Amino acid sequence: MDDTWDALAREPDGQAALTQAPRPWGGLPRSPTPPALDLSLLPPALRDMAVAVADSVGASRELATVIGLGVGSACITGRVFVQLKPDWKEPGWAFLLVVAKPGEGKTPCFKHLANPLFDWQTTQNGARRVQVEQSGAQRAMLEAEKAKAIKKGDKEAVRLAVQELAEQEQIFEVGRFVRGNTTPEAFVQLMSENRGAVAQLDDEGDLLDLLQGRYQEIPDLSPWLQGYSGGSSVELRQRSGSLFAENAAVSVLALTQPVVLENVLTNSRMAGKGFLGRFLVCSPEPPDAFVRHKPDIPESAKLAYQKALERLLAMPEMVLTLEDAAREVFLDFEEEIFDKRRGEWSALETLGICGKLAGNAARLAAILCAWADEKIVSAARMRDAVALARWFAEHMLRLYGAQNTVSRQAQDVLTLLQKRGEGCVLERVLTDTLRKRQGFDKDAFERALCELAARGCIQRDEVKGGGRPMKYIYLHPELMQERSETL
Repeated sequence: MDDTWDALAREPDGQAALTQAPRPWGGLPRSPTPPALDLSLLPPALRDMAVAVADSVGASRELATVIGLGVGSACITGRVFVQLKPDWKEPGWAFLLVVAKPGEGKTPCFKHLANPLFDWQTTQNGARRVQVEQSGAQRAMLEAEKAKAIKKGDKEAVRLAVQELAEQEQIFEVGRFVRGNTTPEAFVQLMSENRGAVAQLDDEGDLLDLLQGRYQEIPDLSPWLQGYSGGSSVELRQRSGSLFAENAAVSVLALTQPVVLENVLTNSRMAGKGFLGRFLVCSPEPPDAFVRHKPDIPESAKLAYQKALERLLAMPEMVLTLEDAAREVFLDFEEEIFDKRRGEWSALETLGICGKLAGNAARLAAILCAWADEKIVSAARMRDAVALARWFAEHMLRLYGAQNTVSRQAQDVLTLLQKRGEGCVLERVLTDTLRKRQGFDKDAFERALCELAARGCIQRDEVKGGGRPMKYIYLHPELMQERSETL
């Protein structure tokens, strides 16, 4: 019987029959819409401006809020840390990614909330233009003297020129804030000129396109990977010489469309290096009601926001300490992550997000403290930050697929089915593949199949003949389609 059935499966008509599930398919379970962001978590200067901007352009208040968090992160990049434990000092800046469709107000909100940073930088560079030019001219003269001494073979003159070059304090333009379309080489150069700290503010999704290979086949991710962690050095090797930056510190605020995120999710290099796992990602729902006469942004909100920005831009380096009660809140969240990473947050664990979620909560606490002008993280502020981290986690679960919230064994079976790309598979084929994996005995396999069947991801069928019954697994067509779209 087995040989007869296998022969049938090789025929076109037989293949069509085998991929026809025994029962009509229902819809797959979907992740619930994440709860609305509690705006009371935010300090007044940020909250009032985010709400005013969103209402004035007809965008989501949550979208504007996350942009505001990214602005605060940009200002404190390389300057603020959080002392969580004696041996754990977490950087205070973050990687934030907002996913929204065209026309949902990304760019207008970005202009109101983030463009003041670029305006400040332009003003700073205008004021120091003469100093920058003088510094460059003096360095060019010393380089010329060194070259002349080398040509003459005057070792003493070469030594003096080299010493003067080393002692000269070179003055560069301010480059703390950059747009998304910046290559790794240019990025490291900017880091070296700005004491290692650069914030990337990208409202067009250029950064993610660039790092997937828009201009280079394999762009170097190290400036962002190292800069997220803070304090280390970055070196890029080139034919013309190495680029080097000390005390790397990078924050990112990126706004992009859903298709760009989908491309990133299928990029094995980004996933393997933990790039995506560093981001807090959200996809806010746009307003569900049209407002014909949208309100102007109140001058009071503009003024409070501008004053807060001026303070943030001038913030010195500091290490925030935690109240004892705040540390307990943080430890409670670490325990919560430990419990959920094997269950309802297993999708985040797969992408390496759970491992950084507690640290990201601390980073959010630093950003909130910066906006509120607080030097110590209170228990209340840490609770606010943890609530924000949970909100991002719910968004990431929704974005990364409801089917990933099953148990680990069920997810392994589902992943294997999707990788095969077949609508129908013999159970014994999966058994042969999975039997050597840890935790996959006969009972575990059966539980995983029952779980997937209960969620509507698969159907099971048994065909009886003269010999041993043939057991088949049918994969939901929507999961087949999702797999084919991501290959």
